[in-house]
Amino acid sequence: MLADYIIALGLTIITEFLVYLLFFREEKRLKLLLWSVVINFITNPVANLLYFIAITNFTGEYAGVASFVIIESLVTVSEVFLIRFLMKCDTGKAARVSIVANMLTASLGIVYMVIGR
Repeated sequence: MLADYIIALGLTIITEFLVYLLFFREEKRLKLLLWSVVINFITNPVANLLYFIAITNFTGEYAGVASFVIIESLVTVSEVFLIRFLMKCDTGKAARVSIVANMLTASLGIVYMVIGR
């Protein structure tokens, strides 16, 4: 289980770093990688804790899907503020970056959970 978490965190950091490269071409790569690490070290553990709480406390046919959508939405909104603060950009750009990065990483996470096991 810990190995799955570490793999998922690593893939998230790398994927979001690549998205940051697309949106912040003028920034140094090492700085963008650092911001990806910082942002994901803040949001990823909280999201995983919330997932654990959700899957152990909520039942029902769509409880897992609903929890996933709600938690990913919270992460996306949280990362808007972190991106805006760390990368010193306007809220609109931070929102676009966060939405793209989190849609991509959430999609990859779903694929990993389905075929990676």
